[in-house]
Order: sequence, then C-alpha cells, then structure tokens
Amino acid sequence: MARRPRTDPPPHSLITFTQPEPAAGEHLIRVVLDPMSKRWGFYEPPVVVEGDAGDVPDVPADLEYPFDDQIEAIHAALKVRASAGHQWRIVSDDSGRWGFHEIPHVAHPVDADAVPDGVQFHFNTVVEATVGAVNYAAGEPAAIHGGVTVPSMPANVRIVGSPGYRACIDGGLYDLDQDELRAVYEQTHRKSGEQARQTAIHHDIPIGQQASAFIELHRRMPKPRPKLHDWLDEVMPGMNKRTRQRHFKCFAIVSSYDWPDMVALAEEEITGMASILRVAQRFTKRGPRKPEPSWKKRYLALRNAVALRRYAEAHQLIEQYDSEDAAASS
Repeated sequence: MARRPRTDPPPHSLITFTQPEPAAGEHLIRVVLDPMSKRWGFYEPPVVVEGDAGDVPDVPADLEYPFDDQIEAIHAALKVRASAGHQWRIVSDDSGRWGFHEIPHVAHPVDADAVPDGVQFHFNTVVEATVGAVNYAAGEPAAIHGGVTVPSMPANVRIVGSPGYRACIDGGLYDLDQDELRAVYEQTHRKSGEQARQTAIHHDIPIGQQASAFIELHRRMPKPRPKLHDWLDEVMPGMNKRTRQRHFKCFAIVSSYDWPDMVALAEEEITGMASILRVAQRFTKRGPRKPEPSWKKRYLALRNAVALRRYAEAHQLIEQYDSEDAAASS
C-alpha cells in the first residue's frame, strides 16, 4: 500500500473543509485515496497496542484487566466498535493482564502510519468507496470521514468529512483504452468550458465591475487621496493587483462597444477570462514599432566588433561615435 512519505507537509488549510465531529454512539469509518494506484478504500481506526499502563498517559484509574494475554484483548476489542470515532487502546497492568479503553480519534491524520497496513483499495471512485463503507456499517450508527453523500443514504450513516479536491479522482481511467479515454476527456473538457463560462459571467466579470466602481469612488475622493492600488488592496482584500486588473480588463472588454463584434468574429469559443483576453488581443490596434535608440545600435556594433576580435573596426567605430557626439553637441 502506498503511503504519504514522512517528509511531506500536512495538507494546506485551503484544501480542507469545515467538518462536524463524530457524535457519541457513532463509530468512525475513513474513506481514503491510495496516492499510488489512485483508487479508493476505507478502514476503521485501528486498535492501538501499548505496553504497561503505568507508562501510558490518560489510562482510566478504574480500568479492568480481564484478559490473560495481549492477543485475547485485541480480539475482544475488535468485536466492539468504539464510539464517537474513538479508537481502542490495549494496555496491561503490573500483573501482566490486559484490558482496553477508548482514546480520542485524530481529526485529520497526516502521518504515514495513520492509514494501517492491509487496507484494500478496490474502488475506482469516492462514491463507490462510500457505498462500500455504508454497507460495512451494517445498519449501525456510523460517521464516514472523507466520503460523499450517495443515493439512498441510510439514516444510520452521515458524512463528517469531505474528500476536497480529490473528490473526482477516478482510478478506473487507467483501465480505459485510447478511444474511451479520449471520449471521457472531450466530455470533461466541454463541461469545463461551460463551467468557466458560467464562472466568468457570474463571478469574474462582476468582480471586474466592482473594481471599476471602486476606481470611480477613488476618483471622486478629495485630494490628497491615497494611492489607487494601495487603496484597492485595502477595500478589496484577498486579491492582488495583477488578479484584480485581470478581472477589471475583462469587464472593460465585455462592456465595450466592440464586444459584439469580437464575439461574432472570434476564432475560438469564448469560455472564460483567458479566452476573453485572447480574443480582445486580436482586436487591439498596435501602433508603429518604436525605432531602436541609437545608443543600442552603437553598442551592438561595437560589441560584435570586439567579440569577433576586429579591433581595428572597433577603433574606427569609437572614432566615428566621438565625431558624431561632438557634432551633435556643437
């Protein structure tokens, strides 16, 4: 089973979601992705085997030790599901007898050992893995972490965590041939373009107009007024200057007189901000190219002469430039 290397940092907070905790009486089932095969599986938090209870923190003082050996205690714990997403911890007393008690679960395990060995990744999608976890719960109250809501979700099961940006990873793609995979790509690409179009219409361009309105407010401010972009950083937090200007440009383009002609004559489907900017660029009137400054031509000529070891030519160029500069200053 592939597990996250120990050197990997924890997932960034931006790719996690607010998650409710398992409630009392619910046992926890985690739905997880195998980073190697890109397939899905699920597991319950494993039993934690410790040694002498005197060396382990937070062992209940009234804990009973009814088992003669460790294996017997583990088997007994495996027959009883811990509640509220907790795990069973196996400990022994001074006489060598064993017992077990609940310990709190880890809400967001990131260590490589968080996924126990032996987990089977039989499912192509998170939906299939969630259905498998629901069936595994077998009617008992369960909280599924990392799963998704599926059709006919039974009342005894609820989702307490999201797979986040991994939700649409499908291990079955690696079983497709070229034609099948291309058909899937074309469908996804078409949906992606439509989604980008809707995002531009309902979010990107409105943000550009809001930037335009803020700029107008800034223009009306009495002097002395703050620098425009410093002020925009303050009133539009969470968006840097470059991104804000990109939204503003798209709004300016689609609200211009030329936009209907751009749409009619566009050589590509307009799906989002990137395509809006590309189409507009083709309609931009470019002025005549500025001539290169004389000093740049002088430098290149002198550099080439020296690089090719044409020192006589270099001396002639220096004398020529000196004469030209003297004539220009007289």
